Amino acid sequence: MNKIRTKKKKTVGRRNAELFCLCILIPAVIHFIVFNLLMNFESLLLAFQYYDGYQQQFYDEFSKIFTNFERFFNELFIDPETGKYFLNGMVFQLVDIVAIPVSLMIAYSIYKKFPMTAFYMVIMFLPTIFSGMITALGFKSLVNDGLRNAWEFILKRPRDEFVQPLLSDNAFWILSLYKFYYALPGALLVNIGTMRKIPEEVVEYGRLEGISYAQEFVYVVLPMMFGLIQISCLGMFAGFLTESGPLFAVYGTGQDVPKSAITFGYYMQASILGDRITGVAPDYMYGYSTAVNLTIGLVTVPIVWGTKKLFDLFDPEVEY
Repeated sequence: MNKIRTKKKKTVGRRNAELFCLCILIPAVIHFIVFNLLMNFESLLLAFQYYDGYQQQFYDEFSKIFTNFERFFNELFIDPETGKYFLNGMVFQLVDIVAIPVSLMIAYSIYKKFPMTAFYMVIMFLPTIFSGMITALGFKSLVNDGLRNAWEFILKRPRDEFVQPLLSDNAFWILSLYKFYYALPGALLVNIGTMRKIPEEVVEYGRLEGISYAQEFVYVVLPMMFGLIQISCLGMFAGFLTESGPLFAVYGTGQDVPKSAITFGYYMQASILGDRITGVAPDYMYGYSTAVNLTIGLVTVPIVWGTKKLFDLFDPEVEY
């Protein structure tokens, strides 16, 4: 009897465990079907359609179903303006990549408790504490009006002698500087937490061997957090062709955005949200935007895969 009762308990326990797992998996499966399969399938169909003024319609001839893709490649390789948009986005993305080592050094200085580390923490986190939109608008007001007012107040010179608003004439490089500063915190807490997991005996052994802080950073800290650095870089390379920069936060979809600063990612955002840049109603851009994103997705996969293979060649394979 005891054996039978024990067997029944095991059966009931196994059934309850399977039911519990099923209840957890069902929402995830529904989410995958709705937000991945169905939505991506609809997007895939949308890439081969156009807007006729009332609704999306498939092209009536087989030879025309790739019209949206053809338009994208023509703009990319023939239209110099669109090519400049891609180049601007790549530069913005490179700014993020350049900010990674600086962000790691800042995290290292906090990890080693150098002087003024509390000040570093406050300065680095101020842009992320406030809303990104508020920070961007404050930056825009400072650069466009604050510097000109300071010119007039401090030097007692007319405001007109100062350069024109910087976010109109020199917008691209000013925004690059803003993006660099905004990217400096990066994953600061994650970086510091990873550094604190480095075994103390390894760090102490290096200090006994007489290595400097710079050598410790390069030969001890970076190899031991190589996996985290790899993930950060791969995420950035995944959005290399769709980087929009801080343009939407600074300008919205307004007409005051300088042509010289537009990125392709912002161009696509603005084309869907309004017609102030493209001059075309958003509905007419749905098929084109979907075709562009589908193409970029197909191009991005080998880029990310190749980047990972490149990182694997330099992976020190440190375990602790």
